[in-house]
Amino acid sequence: MATSLPRKDSETVTGRIARFETATETMTDYIGYLRNEIRDEKKITMPDQARIAALEEQCWAIVNERKAITFEDEALIRKALYVYAPFLKALRSGS
Repeated sequence: MATSLPRKDSETVTGRIARFETATETMTDYIGYLRNEIRDEKKITMPDQARIAALEEQCWAIVNERKAITFEDEALIRKALYVYAPFLKALRSGS
């Protein structure tokens, strides 16, 4: 009876794929949040132009990061998972 060893490489690849997909989804969610904030600010009678400009700048930065992220880009993956994701989680929980 032959025994098979765990396939460490495929587990690592699977885990990295999951992290990459989570990171890209998180960036997409964050872009959506920023766009909603911009839209809502523009709707009010006297919109804060400085706030709109700051939100737009941040939104474009994340859009560019989202376009640039690759499977191997651990720095952007970590940024999405450890900076953007906790922000969105706190936002959703009302904290």
